[in-house]
Amino acid sequence: MNTIEFKNIVTDGEARVNKVTINNKSFSTPIFMPVATRGSIKSLPLSSLKTFPVLLGNTYHLYLRPGLEIIQQFGGLHEFINWNNLILTDSGGFQGWSIPNKQSDEGIEFTNVYDGSKFLMTPKLSMDIQNVLNSDIAMILDQLIDTNKEKSEQLSAINTTNTWAREAREIHKNDKQSLFGIVQGGIHKELREISANHMIELNFDGYAIGGLSVGEPKRLMYEMLDIVTPQMPEDRPRYLMGVGTPEDIVYGVKCGVDMFDCVLPTRNA
Repeated sequence: MNTIEFKNIVTDGEARVNKVTINNKSFSTPIFMPVATRGSIKSLPLSSLKTFPVLLGNTYHLYLRPGLEIIQQFGGLHEFINWNNLILTDSGGFQGWSIPNKQSDEGIEFTNVYDGSKFLMTPKLSMDIQNVLNSDIAMILDQLIDTNKEKSEQLSAINTTNTWAREAREIHKNDKQSLFGIVQGGIHKELREISANHMIELNFDGYAIGGLSVGEPKRLMYEMLDIVTPQMPEDRPRYLMGVGTPEDIVYGVKCGVDMFDCVLPTRNA
């Protein structure tokens, strides 16, 4: 992993402003990252986004189209999309919740939407794809399930995520790419705390909160943020995945979250 340079500038309660440097490129937090799923945002040229220090791409979608062979020919995702700022790539774990699939202890079996073939997204494949994409921040493959699932199923999911996180931590060798862990656990306080401890034990470069804003009541999302965010190390970035309404960002910042992403602005546009 590439160690992030992290400097706290000021705090106000749990809210904070930080300077984060990766690969000699810096950004200040709190930060919102536009979602360019396949490396682009519909009807918006990337030149319009130069003021955004970090762009988000998606491992699952980029793997299917345009595919790794084409991106590799360019030397990575930065070169393929002509983007000089930082890139974060999601692992494909969210698609394990949002797209029909079969999940197992080994990974997530998807059907290719373009040709009908099946492929298994494993922790290794996710890391291999993100290594080719050569993003500045990579995410572990995680298991995300509905928040209304039984507590026993949520426990199984965080244990699977822990196993996959350990595999990703061991596989990941790209010293120009930071690696973030992901906390799961649904809307169960104790499971969120267990999952956070799993991730902290692995000493990731940053920590994400996943599995929120996926249908649960907003008050429960806020309760989970109140519990989990202060548990995360103060000297690493904290990333709330897939949350992007103005009021949710403000609440997240008050809890000490640093990074946000969401497709909402693009869909509204």
